[in-house]
Amino acid sequence: MAPDVVGETGFGVHSLIEDYHRLADYLPNFETTIERLEPIGDTMFATTKVRLVLSAATLQRTFPLLAPSEKQNDGSPFATTLLGEQL
Repeated sequence: MAPDVVGETGFGVHSLIEDYHRLADYLPNFETTIERLEPIGDTMFATTKVRLVLSAATLQRTFPLLAPSEKQNDGSPFATTLLGEQL
């Protein structure tokens, strides 16, 4: 992989790997597939598709105020609707 690869939070392979580690931590059940690769000048442009299922752990990590707590099922109705949904 080229050292000038661009990720979500910066440039370089190290930054891209950190982005995927962070994503795996927050969304442990996500799946990424490459939909299209196209050369644009000296650059390779990749279009990806990401699929994930929202779990209680995902909601707790990403939207803690909406998610049900471990002791009580007091999450928001919106969060309850999102649980188990595939995005």
